[in-house]
Amino acid sequence: MPEKRKELFKYFSGNVLRGILAFAALLLVLLTFKNIIDEHYETWIRPISDQPLIVFSFFFLNEVSFGFLPPEIFMFLYMNDGKWVYWKWVTVMTILSYIGGTGAFYIGRYLGTKGHLERWRLNPRYGKFIEYYDKFDGVLIVIAAVTPLPFALISMISGALGHTFLHYAKYAFTTRFIRFYLYAYVLWETGKIDFSALFR
Repeated sequence: MPEKRKELFKYFSGNVLRGILAFAALLLVLLTFKNIIDEHYETWIRPISDQPLIVFSFFFLNEVSFGFLPPEIFMFLYMNDGKWVYWKWVTVMTILSYIGGTGAFYIGRYLGTKGHLERWRLNPRYGKFIEYYDKFDGVLIVIAAVTPLPFALISMISGALGHTFLHYAKYAFTTRFIRFYLYAYVLWETGKIDFSALFR
């Protein structure tokens, strides 16, 4: 048991560290870009942010599939629209992420009944996550919810392994909420910093 806890701590802390570094790098890129294009916001970003149905449809597909794009990219689109609008859309994204994770869970449940789980075990990309899930159970959902690990894929694996939705939800929902609002808060607050000065 001590060895298992040690391995879990190492895996968890390693992913959290990678998550912090990835978020810091993304933050630097987004906010530098924001400072550079602020004067062109209305012509470059506004046409995209004024199409919330398209933006959030794409966001939802991203959340229910493999989550290749971090949510902060979508949050970034609304940083110049004022505090109330920004937090309104962050809340919408959080809800859509819950729905997307739930959809991924049930897709996994369906695919698990069709024999896909055994094929996933043989796939190097999926197999390692199934191995970690077998070792760490729902803690892997927590790690995926707050780090760059593919949240939708872990949700699918949870369903494919035959876990109940309640088992999945108790790990996923609170941590996903914290992840969205904490990262959104940091993005909003650091948006006041002139990162473009670093490149002058």
